[in-house]
Amino acid sequence: MDSCSNDEVMEDVLPSFQMHNQLFNRTVLDSKDEIELPGYEETSCPYFARRELTSEEQVSPLQNPELLVLNNLNSLRKINAQVRITITLTDQSPLFGEPYKSRSPLHCYYPGDVVNGLVTIENTGNKIIPFEMFFVSLDGTVTIPQNDVSGTEYTYRKHHLLKSFDLAACFHECDLWQLEKSPCTGKDPVDGAIFGLPNSRKLQPHTKYKKTFAFRLPSFLLDSACNRQYESHLQAPSSLGVNPFANNGRAANAKIRAGLGYGHLDESGAPIVTTNFNEPGQSVSYSLSVNILARSEEIAKHVNYQKSYELPFVILEESSAFLRFTNTNQPITEGDVDLQLQVDKIEHQAAELEVTLEEKCKLHKIGVTDQNVLEDLVASDHIAKKKSSDEGEELDFFDIHKIKLNRGFLKGEVELEVKVQNIGQIVLHSFEPASLGPEGTALQESFLKEILLNSSGIHMFKKVASGTVLPSIKSGEIHISLKSLDGMLPKNIMVKPSLRVVNLHSSAHIPLHFGLKGTERFYNYQTVIGINRRFERWDAQLKSLCKETGQPIPRQLHEDILGLKYLRYREHSIDIFEPQRVQLDWRSTGPAYESEFTATIVLDVKKAHGYHIIPEFQTCFLSRRYMLDIKLGGSKVLSLPLRVF
Repeated sequence: MDSCSNDEVMEDVLPSFQMHNQLFNRTVLDSKDEIELPGYEETSCPYFARRELTSEEQVSPLQNPELLVLNNLNSLRKINAQVRITITLTDQSPLFGEPYKSRSPLHCYYPGDVVNGLVTIENTGNKIIPFEMFFVSLDGTVTIPQNDVSGTEYTYRKHHLLKSFDLAACFHECDLWQLEKSPCTGKDPVDGAIFGLPNSRKLQPHTKYKKTFAFRLPSFLLDSACNRQYESHLQAPSSLGVNPFANNGRAANAKIRAGLGYGHLDESGAPIVTTNFNEPGQSVSYSLSVNILARSEEIAKHVNYQKSYELPFVILEESSAFLRFTNTNQPITEGDVDLQLQVDKIEHQAAELEVTLEEKCKLHKIGVTDQNVLEDLVASDHIAKKKSSDEGEELDFFDIHKIKLNRGFLKGEVELEVKVQNIGQIVLHSFEPASLGPEGTALQESFLKEILLNSSGIHMFKKVASGTVLPSIKSGEIHISLKSLDGMLPKNIMVKPSLRVVNLHSSAHIPLHFGLKGTERFYNYQTVIGINRRFERWDAQLKSLCKETGQPIPRQLHEDILGLKYLRYREHSIDIFEPQRVQLDWRSTGPAYESEFTATIVLDVKKAHGYHIIPEFQTCFLSRRYMLDIKLGGSKVLSLPLRVF
C-alpha cells in the first residue's frame, strides 16, 4: 500500500476466534454461552453430507447466518434510553490530549482516502446503563423504488453493497489500544471523554466515552456484490441522490439552495442533496454507522423497563453520519458485448428451456414418468430450438438516418441522409457545483483531444489526484456526413448537442454489462418496455410448464428473467453544451450531393452551473449511464455513446 504520509498508515487487526465470535457471531437467540471451535468435519464436508443438526446446532451462526444479530438490527426494538451518540469526522486521526479539526460535511472522498473520526457515547441519565455490544461500521447502500402490492404507491428496497467494521473501534473484551496514539486510558483533557469503553460493560451516569475509527475507501467491492461476477458491477459506485431512510425519511425532503447548488437538513450527519438527476427513491449512499445494544433482561434490572421483549437484545441508541464519495477511476470496458445480444442470449436460454419442458409434458401425457427416462428421451431427440423473434416487438435500427430540414424562405422541407460518428471515445469529466469543491474551483473550459487515462491505471485502492476531477471534455469531436438526393442543398446547419442522463434499476439482479456497444439502440423507453413484456411472458410460461412437470427453473436463469422483467428506464435531457452553426460545403458524387464536417463538443459553463454530474456506474440493481444526443436543425435526435468519469 502506497502512502504519502504516516497519517495514512493503518494497522490491520487479525481477530482471534473468540474475538470474531463476540463481535460478529452473536445470534438473536444468544444464550450467553461461548461458541466452541468448530470441528473439521463441520467446515470440510459438503452441507448435504453432514449429519442431522442437533437443537443447539440449529441456532448456531455457522449453520444459520440469518439468526445473526448483525443481520437482524432492523428487527430489534429501540428503547428510549438516555444514551447520546455523536459521530465526528476529522481531518486526521484524533490523538489523545491533542485538539482535533472537524471535517466539513461537504468534503468529498475518493478511492484510497481514509475516513478518520471519533464516536462519543454519553450516559446523560442518573443511573448506570449496561450494554452488551458496540459496533462502528462503514456502510454502502443502494436503494431503488418499487410499487407496493396495490401498485398505487412506491416503497423502497435497500441493498447493501459494503459493510466494513473497524475492529479497534468496536467493543470487545480484548479492547485494542494504539499505545503510540493513546498513551493514557483516562479522561482526555481536550473534551473530558474517557478513551474506550469499560470492560464492565456499564456506562456510568453523566459520563462520556469515546472511540476513534479509520476506514479506507475502496475502488472495488467484494465479489459477493454481484452474483454474476461482472467486474463492471464491482466498481464502487459514486454517491447518488439521498437515501430515503436517512434521518427517518426527513433527509429526502431537504431543499436545494439555488445560490449554492446543494442543500441538507440542519441535523448532524445528514446527507447532502444536489441536482444529480436521480429518480425518487434511487440512491447510493455511504455512511458511518454506530449501534450500541443491550440485553433486555439487564436493561429491565438497571433502568426499570417493565416491558417484555421477544428478542434478548434491544438497541440503546444508533446513529449515522453520511459522507460524499466519488469514484473517478476509469470504468471497466473489458468484454464489451452489444446489449441486445446479451438480452437475446438470455431469451435463447429461456426458449431452449421452454421447448425442453414442453417435450417433457408430452411424454408425461403418454405415460413416461421416470425422470431418468425423460431426460434421456429429451436429450436424444435433438429438439429444434424455438425462435423468440415472433414473440417480441421488433425494432429496425439503421446506422444511416434520414432527417428533414426547413428550406428557409422556401416552402416545404429538405430530406437528407445523415451519418454521425464519434472520433475516438467522447469522455466528459464528472463535475459538481463549485461551492462543493475543496477550494471552490469553478468549472473549467479546458478541451483536450486525447484520452489521458488508461485501463492499466485501475487499482483496488487507487487515489486519484485532485487535478483529474476538474470537469472538462477530454475528447469531443464528432464527424457528420450529409447526403442530399433531391438536389436541395442548405447552406448551413445548426448542431445542438445535449447530455442524456440514463437511470436504470431493477428489483432483481440486472444480468447485463452496460458497455458502449448497442447503447444508441438500447437506451430508449420503447426498447426497455418491449423487453419487460417479453420476459414477463417468459416468466409466466416457464412457471406454468415447471408446475406441470414438477421441475424448477434453473436459479440463474430465473434471476436473469426477473432482472429483465422488472428493469425500469428513465432519462433526463440536459442542455449543457454550446450549440454551433456550421457552414456546409457540398460536392457532387454523381446522382447525389454530399457534405462532411467535424463538430466540436464544448461545455457551456454557465448552463452547467449548479448541476452535479457524477461518474457513470453500474451495480446489480441500479445503474447510471450517459449518452450524447445530437440534433441537426429541427430533426430527430441522433445518439452517440459517452463516458463520464
